[in-house]
Amino acid sequence: MYKPKVPLVICGDLNINYFTESSVKQSLESIMKTFNLTQVVTFPTRICNNKGTLINSIFLDNTKFQNLSVHPFVSGRSDHVAQILTLGKIIFRIQKFIHTSKTRMMDDKSIANFQSHLREEAWDSVYNSEEVNEMFNSFHCILLRHFENSFP
Repeated sequence: MYKPKVPLVICGDLNINYFTESSVKQSLESIMKTFNLTQVVTFPTRICNNKGTLINSIFLDNTKFQNLSVHPFVSGRSDHVAQILTLGKIIFRIQKFIHTSKTRMMDDKSIANFQSHLREEAWDSVYNSEEVNEMFNSFHCILLRHFENSFP
């Protein structure tokens, strides 16, 4: 599961009715779950012919917020009902990051060793290829193999 550094909130008129089951709704929920996001609106967001649908959604990670609430706001100017999202305290887990780095030692001896390995290499796989990408990939593999061995 993807874990963003800051809490995500995704909202909008997605035209997927959350009051009915559908493959499109299941696909959207599956995608949102990869980000640990849940749809939090529970009331109709569009009224047409006295029938309500929930097509305006708000997705968020509700484990990151305390005192989360969503309320309807009917403006009378649209057939859509606006949502008022109130977020309480945002919960961040503070993690200590240990930075490590690796440095390759390149001295005259390791460079000479690298050059020696390249001189001894049979370059037939590069020269005998007809296709440029194949040539490059072959060259790159040879180069990396000798580089890794010469500069651990």
